[in-house]
Amino acid sequence: MRYASICSGIETASLAFPKSWKPVWFSEVDPFCCALLKERYPHVTNLGDLTKIENAPAVDLVIAGTPCQSFSEQGSKRGMDDPRGQLALQFSRVLDSVRPRWVVWENVPGVLRSGQGRDFGCFLLSLAKLGYGLAYRVLDSQFFGVAQRRRRVFVVGHYRDWRRAAAVLFDGPQFDSPAGASPQVREGESPDESDQQLLGWTGDETPKYGVEIVPTLRSQQGGEGIGLIGRGMCRKFTVTEMERLQGIPDGYTNIVGWSEPQRRKAIGNAFCVNVVKWIGQRIDAVRAIDGGLLRGG
Repeated sequence: MRYASICSGIETASLAFPKSWKPVWFSEVDPFCCALLKERYPHVTNLGDLTKIENAPAVDLVIAGTPCQSFSEQGSKRGMDDPRGQLALQFSRVLDSVRPRWVVWENVPGVLRSGQGRDFGCFLLSLAKLGYGLAYRVLDSQFFGVAQRRRRVFVVGHYRDWRRAAAVLFDGPQFDSPAGASPQVREGESPDESDQQLLGWTGDETPKYGVEIVPTLRSQQGGEGIGLIGRGMCRKFTVTEMERLQGIPDGYTNIVGWSEPQRRKAIGNAFCVNVVKWIGQRIDAVRAIDGGLLRGG
């Protein structure tokens, strides 16, 4: 599987996807993230500004986490009226020329309510007009083996086959999750309810999955997070703790010449590795199916 990422950030998608998949190109403009991509993936081309991409190399899958600030409860709430929100449609424009078989897109749950739902509907329609069958679901990182509440909307698309897209995100009698990988969903929870908490864990070590769960890491705060460590004392998460809370290997963002605040912001903006790993495994499993519900292409 050959893939590309748009709004690549620190490219946690490449940490998550199966080793047999190969990155072909990235698209990123943030100086720190560009430096990290050059350091960690020197043989992969960074096409830079999403709005200027023309005639990008063909790939089998494109993944993107376009900016969330205009859709977030903590952001501008301007939706598609914000230039950052418009980048979701720029993503569709690039897909129109590349036409990958698979599409993965991520954003905050606030996108579902932005513009009374019209913004998200506009985005889905832009993909449907290109021929993609779509499924979407809110997934929370805390149910994928990391100690962080991080609810995100994931859209999966497959060219001209919604059944394959749906099989990636949802279980059914003819398609089961890999062992131990099925997420849990809390019915009736407000999409941003857990994100309102300021203090999230106790103890003097990195929060552990199944023991302590922390609030969503945020890029607006430098992604720093706050921990309650006992006796009313608070401190920031270390950068290494932040990497662990996102499923990122220790030291992955440690690039010579760049500061901790730049690392923290980039980590706060990143995909959770564990969630994207699950999606990649599901895509691989769907691709391997030959017959039954998904027979025919």
